[in-house]
Amino acid sequence: MKIPIDGTEPASTVFVRLRSEGESLVQRTDVEPIRSTLVGDPLAYRSGPRGLAVPVAFFELERDERLKLDWPVLAKLDRVEARMLDRNGQPFRHRVSVEQQDASDGRHLVTNLSLTSLGRGDYVVELEVAAGVKIEHKLLAFRVK
Repeated sequence: MKIPIDGTEPASTVFVRLRSEGESLVQRTDVEPIRSTLVGDPLAYRSGPRGLAVPVAFFELERDERLKLDWPVLAKLDRVEARMLDRNGQPFRHRVSVEQQDASDGRHLVTNLSLTSLGRGDYVVELEVAAGVKIEHKLLAFRVK
């Protein structure tokens, strides 16, 4: 289910309480959504050996699965790059290709990742897009078990 976030809703408020050795600290902070102007947050789908793609709710995947990421494009892009990062944020040797696709609801950037060549661990897909001097980065983390 897509839930549009257009910035008209107020920021969410988060309460954090830390306790240690009889002392307590309470902090309240407002969390506002990051305003993207080039690409939106991705929709993620997993598919197993049967090939049936289902939306991802929990980003812990098996090695025999595939991960499809679909970013909605919000503006005309000059440059699109994607890469895989390891758990320390270092570039990984796994190649990530991105295709631009037209759909009924607009243009999308789509990547399909096969997880069979990845070992157990934590990974991040980084998408970098540019339009003129404006550059945006999108990160999506997942675990292969």
